Amino acid sequence: MRDEGLIESVRNKVIGARRLVVLTGAGVSAESGIPTFRGKDGLWRNFRAEELATPGAFARNPRLVWEWYAWRMSLIASLKPNPVHQAIAELEEKIPDFLLVTQNIDGLHRKAGSRRLVELHGSIWRRRCMECGFRMETRDIPAVLPPRCESCRGIMRPDVVWFGEEIPIQMLSLALEAVNACDVMIVAGTSGLVQPAASLAIMAGNHGAFVLEVNLERTPLSDVANVVLLGRAGEIIPLIACGQTHHLRFVADRMLGRLAKWLRILGYDTIYKNTFTRDEVVRAAREEGRILLTRDTHITSEGLPGLVFVVEDRFREQIAEVVRKLGLDPSEEQFFSLCAECNVLLQDVSLEDVGQEIPEFVRKTQTKFLRCPRCRKVYWGGTHRRNMLEEIKALLVRTPNIDRK
Repeated sequence: MRDEGLIESVRNKVIGARRLVVLTGAGVSAESGIPTFRGKDGLWRNFRAEELATPGAFARNPRLVWEWYAWRMSLIASLKPNPVHQAIAELEEKIPDFLLVTQNIDGLHRKAGSRRLVELHGSIWRRRCMECGFRMETRDIPAVLPPRCESCRGIMRPDVVWFGEEIPIQMLSLALEAVNACDVMIVAGTSGLVQPAASLAIMAGNHGAFVLEVNLERTPLSDVANVVLLGRAGEIIPLIACGQTHHLRFVADRMLGRLAKWLRILGYDTIYKNTFTRDEVVRAAREEGRILLTRDTHITSEGLPGLVFVVEDRFREQIAEVVRKLGLDPSEEQFFSLCAECNVLLQDVSLEDVGQEIPEFVRKTQTKFLRCPRCRKVYWGGTHRRNMLEEIKALLVRTPNIDRK
């Protein structure tokens, strides 16, 4: 059981900060499903990240390096910001003098709404010309590898910091200036081993700033921190940024929105809103099989043939009750393919129909392609394919249960 008094004390310290710096690492991205691309699980065609993310590797074979980055982009593209990203963006709105410093290159902080941020290691969605220095940002995966500069036709590289390269002095200067001036610093999801980012917390502590570390386990920075909170950043940071009551609603909205989506895919007529009018409830009662999901405690399902579920503080148990009443068996393997942008089912499409829309290396390695009927985006590989009932089951595992006394 987490110490609620300590959480509240830390929250008051953070919300009362005059100058706040937040440092995030790979652990934050991991909660959105971003692979680490390190160790044995990060192998790609038997290459390790350390063998590809170097200036030398790019000089020898830029096409190979770009194929690896295109593959990584395809894995990341459909993933969304998690509660940590969203809570940090909310902190930015509350603290006038705020800076987010991230070691992650996936762009999820920007996607969540963060604007005052320094991407120490660059962004996988930016490209930089090797000849003229022209930069561009795009969410499109390049179809021709390596991509060429629009200005001078030189070869472009990912605008990220590779092994053996230094962090751009402008980015590092912004981070150092903010750290040296801050009175509160949050360090979340970082190992505390990668320099110079690991030194930032030490610098903040040395000049008297309050340092909070949030991580799954202790790190070399734990001895520097004033407070260390062990656990998932996705459970802890929203509590600090939003408070317990707001956090319960925040997580409930996110989880129930997902549940409604899965139930619609399973064929249930499902509506999820903050509240419903009396007419909507009566109409649902008349239409057998309709499901209403809400957190409004003034609505009751008593006597209604339709299913109306009120989900408030103990929403984890109540989501489980929804699943049980619908007779869903998470052991069944029912797979679906869903567009990450439109949330509609994808349709099979032939290689001939999409041949010019996808990179050449993908055409050589993939045999199955799908297209969204609404936005026309093309998918391949397995990142879009999920077991819908396992997804519902996973909601119950990932959703924290916080009891208010």
